[in-house]
Amino acid sequence: MDTPKLQDWTELSELPFDYEDFNLSPTTFNNFCEEFLQTNADEFMATATTASEQYKLAELEEKVASMERSMEAVIEYMKKVEIWMKDVKEGLRMLSEPPKSPVILE
Repeated sequence: MDTPKLQDWTELSELPFDYEDFNLSPTTFNNFCEEFLQTNADEFMATATTASEQYKLAELEEKVASMERSMEAVIEYMKKVEIWMKDVKEGLRMLSEPPKSPVILE
């Protein structure tokens, strides 16, 4: 961060106090103001980043939940297909066996 000129803080500041209120030198007061503003900027960026990451996490959680619902639907479908396949296999097995009673041809 560019260091503002000392007069920027001491002469142009509209703060309700100045460096003399704290028995600070103008340079120390300027450094304090810079650090304070930088800390606030860092906290704001951290808060914004956290909010962004929380939003992304919520989106990912929703996608995972959607995939779980889809997988459950696929599993239920496959269970039904498995039952149907057993019936089809049983039917094919029965068709491949010779008749149990003699066939009467007319």
